[in-house]
Amino acid sequence: MGLSKSESYNQYFTARNKCPACNHTESKIIYERSFLQEPIVKFLERKLRPEVIKNYDGASYVLRKCNNCALIYQEQILTDEGLNLLYDKWLFEGDTEEIKVSEIEKFLFYTQELLRVRRFFKKPVTEIKILDYGMGQGKWCSVAHAIGFNVTGTDLSNQLIEKSKEKGFAVVPLNELSQHKFDFINTEQVFEHLSQPLDTLIRLKEMLSENGIIKISVPNGNHVEKKIPNMDWTAPRGHKNLLIPITPSIHINAYSYDSIIKMGEVAGLKPVNASILSEYTILSALSIKDLIKSLLRPIYWRYIKHTYVFLQKK
Repeated sequence: MGLSKSESYNQYFTARNKCPACNHTESKIIYERSFLQEPIVKFLERKLRPEVIKNYDGASYVLRKCNNCALIYQEQILTDEGLNLLYDKWLFEGDTEEIKVSEIEKFLFYTQELLRVRRFFKKPVTEIKILDYGMGQGKWCSVAHAIGFNVTGTDLSNQLIEKSKEKGFAVVPLNELSQHKFDFINTEQVFEHLSQPLDTLIRLKEMLSENGIIKISVPNGNHVEKKIPNMDWTAPRGHKNLLIPITPSIHINAYSYDSIIKMGEVAGLKPVNASILSEYTILSALSIKDLIKSLLRPIYWRYIKHTYVFLQKK
């Protein structure tokens, strides 16, 4: 598993002793600071209640860079018990930060993406079985269901699973997923949170049907290493010094395109693209800026190294 306990940590923390994306054992420390020291504690104060922050005493924010795949990952992470508390309780109670996103723009993006997914499979949309792994509020699932896909959602958070049970699509707990097969598995902003992402990817691959596809979309960790000296956890969202790919104890894996591809190779997956014309099935034209983004996005995905990747079984 690549996890080890240490006497110096409290009950909620453990350590990863190898790269969680490729299992390589050699890496180097590129940053280290106690969770309760500045600037790291400023992020915890932004997300968690004071009594919860005390649970981080004795643990440190340690960033390592893998010598093989160049993944930047946090060495000391929350245990399974700690992760369950973080996503089922601590963040619900302490995170009051609002993330402003246009619901219409999000709906158009989801629709464009799902119509792109349809082009991968030569069968009616109602026969395409989709899993949204880490569904959150279930909005992507709702759009997929409305289009006609056979969609199932799941999440680590029991609260989110319960809230989604009456939204019209199937909801399955994580521990029951292995009984199912899917043509397409969506993981949107998921793999940056996982303690053992390679192990998870291998399990998800086993749930794929023949020629099945997994989408991985994560914060872009390219160039984040050179920004570490200027990290500022009090900066507003969108600021260059708020380093979203490496948020303490939440985004515990910072990927580049190469590290995703390497992880896929180890798991037995290869990158795949739909026809570029299929990506222009629907365009967002809410504004000139949105239209330009819609026109350029497929070109960017195809020719620029990014962290939005489709992987298919070899």
